[in-house]
Amino acid sequence: MTLRIEKVAIWYQNALEDGWKEDEDKNKGSNGKWIYFGESPTNTQLVGHIDMGRVGNVMVWLEDGLQIAVPTTYTSVKELVHRKNMCMECLDMNVETQRVGFAGRYCNTCATELRPKIEERGWAD
Repeated sequence: MTLRIEKVAIWYQNALEDGWKEDEDKNKGSNGKWIYFGESPTNTQLVGHIDMGRVGNVMVWLEDGLQIAVPTTYTSVKELVHRKNMCMECLDMNVETQRVGFAGRYCNTCATELRPKIEERGWAD
């Protein structure tokens, strides 16, 4: 999700205060900050990437490897995990979701519409 850099900085700080940790290995030479919530960078419940470049960006993946729709304001790990059943396109909650592309999380209706656009010939090359 693209946000103003100031909002991204606040999101990042609130995540750290809620128990997220920086992934020092991934952060070496990275544009942005990799953070995780869990026991270690390889045993996580959530992984996030915070980009405070010219345009702020926050991305979060759950332990199933799929991205979630990130709220503009950080609230809690519980709220982020609850978004497992939220479509990234129509933002419907409590729906069955599926992978489209590398890590997109979409409801069945949106997946049917978006799959041909995202997974066009050669998309994974």
